[in-house]
Amino acid sequence: LQAICLTFPGSSSRPTILIMEMAGEDESNNDSSREAKQLDSVTDMVQEQELDASKVQQAMDALSSERKEDDSKAAALAAVTVSKEDIATIVEEMEVTEEIADKVLREAAIEGHQDRMLQAALRKLITS
Repeated sequence: LQAICLTFPGSSSRPTILIMEMAGEDESNNDSSREAKQLDSVTDMVQEQELDASKVQQAMDALSSERKEDDSKAAALAAVTVSKEDIATIVEEMEVTEEIADKVLREAAIEGHQDRMLQAALRKLITS
């Protein structure tokens, strides 16, 4: 019997151990080529799992830009002044929480409905 222990750099899993039975002289060449093919297939799988550094960087950049957009939207929402009476009207008529009413009113103001903020917020709640 012959045992081969394979470990791959960066792999957190345990090493792979291949155990092969020694064959006679005629079969050893055949077995050697089969073993080489098996070893190649194992290493090919590891190579396919490696990530391209540029793809990782692109994904990180996309997440970063989304976070910046979310932060700027949150800042814009926080800058809007909302009437307590408008919040109370939405809570009473639509049976939603004050937090939801406040959020919908602020979003309506950002969308350009500052003069008709209550109507726009009610319409948004009805259609969503």
